[in-house]
Amino acid sequence: MNLPYCSRLLCLAFACYFLVHILTAALLNCLAPVAIRFAGKATPRHAARMLFALRLFPFAFSLLLVAGFCVPSYLRLEPEQATEPVGLICIAAAFFGLWTCGAAIVRGVRALVESRRYILRCTRAGHAICIEGDVEPICVLDEAVPEIAIAGLIRPTLIVSSRVIRVLSNEQLSAALQHERAHWTAHDNLKRLVVRVTPRILPCVNGFVRIERAWSKFTEWAADDRAVAGDTARSVVLAATLVRVARISSKRHPLPLMSSLLAGGEDFSTRVNRLLCVPRQNEKPSLGITAFAVCAIAASAAVVTTALAYPAALQIVHSLLESLIQ
Repeated sequence: MNLPYCSRLLCLAFACYFLVHILTAALLNCLAPVAIRFAGKATPRHAARMLFALRLFPFAFSLLLVAGFCVPSYLRLEPEQATEPVGLICIAAAFFGLWTCGAAIVRGVRALVESRRYILRCTRAGHAICIEGDVEPICVLDEAVPEIAIAGLIRPTLIVSSRVIRVLSNEQLSAALQHERAHWTAHDNLKRLVVRVTPRILPCVNGFVRIERAWSKFTEWAADDRAVAGDTARSVVLAATLVRVARISSKRHPLPLMSSLLAGGEDFSTRVNRLLCVPRQNEKPSLGITAFAVCAIAASAAVVTTALAYPAALQIVHSLLESLIQ
């Protein structure tokens, strides 16, 4: 297929993105078990941050290479011919690259729409009340389905069903609300949106399930730690709250941009036992997490330095692009 200059640039950009992304994602999947064990040695807050960064790494790295090397080498070294034939492999790779990016945007928009509709339905059907000791009101739903969660990105909405309020004591309800506010302080709903709009390996193949599940687990643990603030009595109360809510809850598929008290149900027993038995860890990042951050910064600096100090690298990249476009 013959394509003009600008169309060839777009085709090569998406093709390069797709090939680099799928290779980087495959490598990350191979290293996922090691990375998760490594993260488990740190505090939940720092472990969640590390796994969140790893989830975004394939996309960010691919975008950096395309924007920092592929596009500049094409613009600098490619002659502006009217048209030039482009091979089927390059076109297929560009198609999948465009498809994965488009599907990610659609997932993000859909998540925003679903979240907005749910918040509007709750605010219209429910009523606001103030709990003693809390400044912000909560939205109470007169529904049989038990619910306690925080929804929204810009202005948080604490949503609690009347059934949960009847079951929990004031102390337990306060612990649950502190857990949900911890999610808001950590911007977890916004991070969930970022994960939604970050492309997968293929539109119908996630490929990052282990990383995302581990991130979700450590996110819940971090919210637990922030809610109890190192207080053993609060920790016991929150554990009892989790058990009591779990007894009356029914399995529901949570909205993508909502942090629920019982999120990550497959890790429920470990989470409760941790609140009852495991001492709080030091909030200082471990040596391993610090080393990971330093290595990530050093790798990014090395890429930028290579692009600035060695313009000949663009020539090498352009040769690779010529091979891809054939």
